[in-house]
Amino acid sequence: MIVSGLFIYPVKSAKGIQLDVMDFDSLGPLFDRRFMVIDEENKMLTQRECPILSTLKTQINFEKKELTLSFQSKDENEEMRLSLSMKEEDYTNNKSVDVQVWRDNVQGLYCEEEAELFLTKFLERKARMIFTSQNRKRPVPQNEGHGMSFVDSSPLLVISEESLFDLNKRLKKTLTMDRFRPNIVLSGGEAFSEDELSEYNIGDARLKSFKRCSRCIMVTIDQEKGQKSDIEPLKVFNSYRSFEGGVMFGVSAFNTNAKKIKKGDHVEV
Repeated sequence: MIVSGLFIYPVKSAKGIQLDVMDFDSLGPLFDRRFMVIDEENKMLTQRECPILSTLKTQINFEKKELTLSFQSKDENEEMRLSLSMKEEDYTNNKSVDVQVWRDNVQGLYCEEEAELFLTKFLERKARMIFTSQNRKRPVPQNEGHGMSFVDSSPLLVISEESLFDLNKRLKKTLTMDRFRPNIVLSGGEAFSEDELSEYNIGDARLKSFKRCSRCIMVTIDQEKGQKSDIEPLKVFNSYRSFEGGVMFGVSAFNTNAKKIKKGDHVEV
C-alpha cells in the first residue's frame, strides 16, 4: 500500500487542507485541529450541532504560519475573510478557558474579538474561537508520552480508498472521502486492510494504530452544502461494520517518532 492522500483540518469541524507532505509536532500533524469553535457556555461546537461548519474554508500560509478562514456572506453577497496566527507564542498571554472534548478536560486560549464577530456572523449564533494550549497535556489514550490537539480521540485517522469503494458499492448514492475526514488515505490493498495494521512504517515515520474509529451522525452531513442528508451510510455500516462500541470505519493511530509523511510513501509492516 502507498499513501494516496494527506489532510489536516486546522479548525475542528471546518474544511480540510490537502497536503503533499505532513509534518508533525508534539500534538500530532502540524496545524491539525489547533483551533476549535465554542459557544457562550464554553462548550465545543462541531458539525453535529452546526452542520454549516463543514463549509468554512481554511487556507494556510505555511511560511507566515497564518490561517485564513472564509465564507460566502448571504446578505452581503461577498466573501468574508479572517486571518489568524498559528504561532503558539502569539496566544500565550491570552485568557485561558477549560473546555470538555468528550472525556477530556482540555485548555484553550481565547482568540481576538474579531474571531468572535466573524464566527457569530457565519454561524448566526454567538460563538468564539480558541487556540490549543499546551499548558495542560492531553495524552493519546494509553500512550501517555504522546499528545493530542482538539481531535476527538486520536492524532491520526487512517482510511483506505478500497474501504470507501467497498462502502460505495453498497450505497444508493456514492460518497467522497471528505465525508469521513481522514488524515491519511492509503491505496493498493484490500478493503479494510487498514484494520489489520498495528505497528508499521510509512516512509521514515513509525505509526501505531490502537483502535477502530466509531462513526457518528457526522457521516450523514453533506460536506459541500453543510446539511444533514439521509442516514443511509450509518444504516449500511450497521449491516456489515457493526462491532462492540458501534459501527467502525477507519483506524485511529499516532506517529511514534514524529517523522514526516509524504504522498507516495510506502506502508511497510
